[in-house]
Amino acid sequence: MQLKNTLLLSVLTALAITASLQAELVTRCEILALDINAQPIADAEVVAFRNIYDFASGLESTKLLHRTRTDNTGRATLQITAEDAERAIVVIKKEPLAIGWDTLPYFFLPICQLSIILEEPAPITGKVISSDYKPIANALVQAVPKTSYLRRLDQRLIKSPKEWFTTTTNSKGLFRFDCFAPDVYTDFIVKAPNGRGLYRFTPHYGNSEGYESAHNNIRLVMPEEVSLKGTVIDAKNGKPISGLGVAVFPVPNKTETRTCRQQETTTDSDGKFAFPGVQAVPNWLKVFTHEQKTGKWLDRGIKIDSGKGKESSDITVEIKEGALAQFTVIDSVTKNPVKGASITLSPTVKDDNFIWWSRCQLTDAKGKATITAQPGECKVRIWCSGYAYNQVFDPIDVSIEKPVDIKIQLDPNPSVSGVVVDKSGNPVAGIWVEIMPGEGPTLTDAKGRFTATFELRDKKRFVMARDPKGNRACFVAVEGRTENVKVTLKDALTLSGKIVDQQGKGIAAARVSLYVLASHSGCPIGRELITDANGNWTIGAMPQVSDDFTYRISVDRGGFGRKNYNRIKVTADPANNAKLDDIILLPANLSISGRVIDSQGHPVAGLRISQNANNQPHRTATTDDFGEFTITRLCEGPVHLQAGIGKESFKPGFLKAKAGDTNVIITMGQED
Repeated sequence: MQLKNTLLLSVLTALAITASLQAELVTRCEILALDINAQPIADAEVVAFRNIYDFASGLESTKLLHRTRTDNTGRATLQITAEDAERAIVVIKKEPLAIGWDTLPYFFLPICQLSIILEEPAPITGKVISSDYKPIANALVQAVPKTSYLRRLDQRLIKSPKEWFTTTTNSKGLFRFDCFAPDVYTDFIVKAPNGRGLYRFTPHYGNSEGYESAHNNIRLVMPEEVSLKGTVIDAKNGKPISGLGVAVFPVPNKTETRTCRQQETTTDSDGKFAFPGVQAVPNWLKVFTHEQKTGKWLDRGIKIDSGKGKESSDITVEIKEGALAQFTVIDSVTKNPVKGASITLSPTVKDDNFIWWSRCQLTDAKGKATITAQPGECKVRIWCSGYAYNQVFDPIDVSIEKPVDIKIQLDPNPSVSGVVVDKSGNPVAGIWVEIMPGEGPTLTDAKGRFTATFELRDKKRFVMARDPKGNRACFVAVEGRTENVKVTLKDALTLSGKIVDQQGKGIAAARVSLYVLASHSGCPIGRELITDANGNWTIGAMPQVSDDFTYRISVDRGGFGRKNYNRIKVTADPANNAKLDDIILLPANLSISGRVIDSQGHPVAGLRISQNANNQPHRTATTDDFGEFTITRLCEGPVHLQAGIGKESFKPGFLKAKAGDTNVIITMGQED
């Protein structure tokens, strides 16, 4: 059955390379490890890994990509395939400093550079106790950092190397980590020596919330456990089914600070499964076909009443047969197969007796994927890096009697192509070129040619080309042109500045990012800069000042406030040098505390508290059982607080206050 139209899809990565080519491309990643004084760190351990999500089970695992050490100059080089680089995380360890990490660019680059700063650590301590409040010795405690002041790391859980983040409680149930910078938030995964389940503890399940470093006396209470056993059978004839995945996980509870991690097993030859220990709360039980297999059975989920004292040994899960939908995905222009396209099927009308999760599958090297679906009409969603996000497909009808074979053509993202030349008209190879609004930079080939994709959300388009070695650049509007764009490099600006504290002393190891803002689109200029030991920074190949764009700057440094996308005025001298006024960062040495209440004056527990005032670092907190909170490491000045994110049963609350205030009150649904 031919598909004609489509559903909105979102393209999250950059460059117009098809996923089918990514596995053949390799990124050379040059790493520089620095301490808080901007001095190189020699002989530091460097590990690159990526998180891999299993769509079928919902579990996430890690894949080791590269392991090495820095040389005497603090440098290390990694070779990582483009397919892995999209979600790669680089972690660096050198005791006694805090562990540092960062992500590779989300778009493909043949060469990328990362500077990772290892700060002085802030200890985080706690105690593991049983449900009757007795200390648990020899419990395994794994810290799972969730984010730091680097906002781009939100949603990237740092899970590897596991041994770097794992410790054991002592005879008094105490544990301690001395490997995290002060701005890091973390969750904990705990397993008692005689326990049967793994438990994740967090004050809040948001992407950037967790127990903060320098937090002492954290108390992790292990829950009571029950066992679950059962059998999976064919709903049609009652026969047991072997080889199916079975997962169990607690029914979500937003105010709960702990939950049993999802556990997984496989049905045996008699269709039986067993979980010796799960949290004694209502649980979801999910039966599924493993992702690497294509089976005929539909996923099934049922809710289990597994509270305290309710051991379950006779659970029977009936599974229905599904219909097979076979897909072949090709590029609409090249007609080549598209590897890595994510295809999701979800039923238009759900069978309430057989809860079926939407099933997702990735196309292989031949552009093929097979999905087991609920018979009847299903919605189709397809997303793939490098392809337009607004393709809509009609629903399809699938049946058990006759599998459907569907061929889909994906439209590649639109692109701008041209050539970069010097003043004499000669083509220039190896020049960074970026389209605004676009999806990431590209490099010119040996003949100076380039092709870069762009987004359709803005009619105005611009091309920026930079030659850092020759200190040349160009920024030009291309209007409606998409082919044969000629970009002529010109003498560029060299911009410099200094980051200082209130006393005028330079701040080392501050992160400086420069941007150009044209129309409604912003674009970074080069890689992030790190200030030297005296707080100085310099960048060349800056496009000459133009009415087409404005310059912006962002500055981050642990222990200080920040400058976020501030507009800067650039005036160059005759030699094309421009120096900015010193940028002052305030110390983040204050806190704010208070309480959150509802309209009736009752405390609200488990609520995310954030602040978004200018010049303040990104810091959050979570209300405790009494609705109380404290946000630490803030700067002197205004603080704009927000309680909740609008997804709760009540409207968020807002309050304007000052860092250093105590006993502030935020009322949900009100704005001060």
